[in-house]
Amino acid sequence: ETAGALYSRYLSQGLQLHPRVSEVRVFGLLIGIELNLRHTLPARLGLKPAQLYLLRMMQHRRFPLLMGYWQYEPQFHKFTPPLTVTEAEIKASAEAIADALSTSQPRLLGCGLQSLLRSRR
Repeated sequence: ETAGALYSRYLSQGLQLHPRVSEVRVFGLLIGIELNLRHTLPARLGLKPAQLYLLRMMQHRRFPLLMGYWQYEPQFHKFTPPLTVTEAEIKASAEAIADALSTSQPRLLGCGLQSLLRSRR
């Protein structure tokens, strides 16, 4: 099974019932996750929830991930793992993505506030 197929399987399993995930796209090792963030608490407060989720993924305790946006579409998170990625790393990164996207909205705000306070020291 190819790395892309493994990502597709693990992400589909982990995110299939997730309320904020609209679609998961996998093309080789280019992985995209479309999020529906319009009615979230951070969006209602005038914040950018997509950035908070990216921050949460970078701060993940077990498997931090660096993700970004697709072009000018902040509702699409993209992830491009290395060509040498192993099945264990694929599984761990898919679990980290699902875990980060499952963060409660108040905790997500706390994560952003904590990072902001740390950067002002």
